[in-house]
Amino acid sequence: MSLITDTILPLLTCLSPGEDANLRKQTKADSGVAVRSTRRARMCREKQELLKRSLYLSALLMAMLQGQSLDRPRLPTGAAALEVGPSEFKLKYHFLAVGKQIYQCENGHWSGNSTPDATLYDVDSNLKVRHSAGPSWTMIDGRSTMKAVGASAIHFPAPDGVSIDWLKLDVDKSRRTGEFSDVAIVQRLYTGGGKAPTTGCAARETYDAPYTAHYYFWTSMQAR
Repeated sequence: MSLITDTILPLLTCLSPGEDANLRKQTKADSGVAVRSTRRARMCREKQELLKRSLYLSALLMAMLQGQSLDRPRLPTGAAALEVGPSEFKLKYHFLAVGKQIYQCENGHWSGNSTPDATLYDVDSNLKVRHSAGPSWTMIDGRSTMKAVGASAIHFPAPDGVSIDWLKLDVDKSRRTGEFSDVAIVQRLYTGGGKAPTTGCAARETYDAPYTAHYYFWTSMQAR
């Protein structure tokens, strides 16, 4: 599968032609719909701006991925809590993720928590892993899965000030199989996009925030 055609291009469309035509008809007949239409249009513009940033970052990140592969990631000053001890852990996988963070509306505001929906690619742009709620990761053959402990995640604000946090996550030892059976730690670094809008929202609304990131999967060199 292609990184561009199968993952990025579908995010470019905020509304399908049918949805757009239907929304226009409803807007003419209902002032309440007009308000929601205006809000949705604003959210659409924000989404497209975030996507432009993510597309640009994904190109840069893929270049970085080609260059460093299984090299240890370089962290900025102040991010020591995200470090993985070189004498205790070995880097097994390094992937580039492209996808979205899904937010729910809660009491007129976007939830502080999001659900990931992303695909992870290797250095040759081959799809390898699907990332979803949990947070969890599944190899495309379905034989390897793992789930991290989200509640104990270590956060570090993204250096660009506008993207989702960088993370260090412990993997649940009882929820890992196949190629992931020895993975102990996951890092999410070099994020681009992924934050919810600052605008208000209505009940049952959702928002898909495009994002990119690097994911590093580490195995323990000691029994865990």
